[in-house]
Amino acid sequence: MRVSLCLEMIFRELPFMQRIEAARGAGYDAVEFWGWEDKPWREIGVQAAARQMSIAAFSANRRHGLCLPAERDALLAEVRASLEKAQVLDCGHLMLLASPLLQDGSADLSRQGSTETELDRQALESLHALAALAAQHGVVLELEPLNTRLDHPGYPLDNSRRAFQWISEVNSPWIRVLYDVYHMYLMEEDVLRCVEENLPWIGYFHFADAPGRHAPRSGHIPYAELCSLLRTKGYDGVVGMEFSPSGEDGAAASAALKCFGHG
Repeated sequence: MRVSLCLEMIFRELPFMQRIEAARGAGYDAVEFWGWEDKPWREIGVQAAARQMSIAAFSANRRHGLCLPAERDALLAEVRASLEKAQVLDCGHLMLLASPLLQDGSADLSRQGSTETELDRQALESLHALAALAAQHGVVLELEPLNTRLDHPGYPLDNSRRAFQWISEVNSPWIRVLYDVYHMYLMEEDVLRCVEENLPWIGYFHFADAPGRHAPRSGHIPYAELCSLLRTKGYDGVVGMEFSPSGEDGAAASAALKCFGHG
């Protein structure tokens, strides 16, 4: 397993570029972030490479979603631009949202299908087109379900069952599920069972604990058992630490690595 640190929720008192050095100091050799359009993305790659670090993932789409046919061309253009940046940064994964999020984290309900059947159909049409794009660029798109109970009201993909169904219907190695343990735990999923039953469809993990979305092993989610399961099953993908520290940032970042026997 590779372990990455998300730079959006930690070391926030530092300018963004200095967070890369802070992540290196905490023991990480890979980092990730959300949108690239508001960042000096090329310089991020240069700074990471200078520290022998890699860019594990960033967002494929922040402005357009899967579920509105009128936006499909714009969605494909946005994701194509992200895929091109991923190639430059030698980044093998992009995080894919089902719907864009507003400033408060909620989904824009005006930009989704009006029924469950329509939403499924529109999402699958988008995913088939995106799979072809991803294959051309050699980058995996990681579709992320999010919780609607606390952080992202109205988000159209709030359970992994639906995500796995979509992915299995598309049936492309270039589209996988980003399984965010925190989000799915808040949706009352049995995360251990879901991961064990669907691991072949999972291309990326995000770790944070509940309550509070703090570092893993600070709350109630069974991270010791989950990490043991991933080792037993031979998972060789990426785990992204996407959490908000409850204490000192560097100590929390280093402590999170202990899930895997590092640090």
